[in-house]
Amino acid sequence: MSEEIKPEEIQKNYPTQPDQDGYYFENQDDELFEIKTKTYPNGMKTKTLILANGDIAVVRQLKGKDAKEIERYTGKNIEKHKTASITVSTTVNDKKETFEYYEDLLLKDYGRLVSMFSDLNF
Repeated sequence: MSEEIKPEEIQKNYPTQPDQDGYYFENQDDELFEIKTKTYPNGMKTKTLILANGDIAVVRQLKGKDAKEIERYTGKNIEKHKTASITVSTTVNDKKETFEYYEDLLLKDYGRLVSMFSDLNF
């Protein structure tokens, strides 16, 4: 008599296959937190998350030229670097948001955006 394998016992392979729009889960943690990744033909990646308030946040990989914009937000205050980096790399509902928008997010959303930024840029 063979044992029946339950769906939750099947080992999932990552990254998953892209859906019809090209989004996939890069790893198990991303799937757990519903963070979708998309790789474009030029090799650049984005990560997408639906925030607790229902907004759709898209974080992109940064380029060297983005460092100047980050520096405008931080000046010499290194404590602002994380939030400045998120502000520069992220759009919400297809538009740029203010530095203060990210400071006012729930901590769980802010933390996920920091994680997404780090995964893409370090």
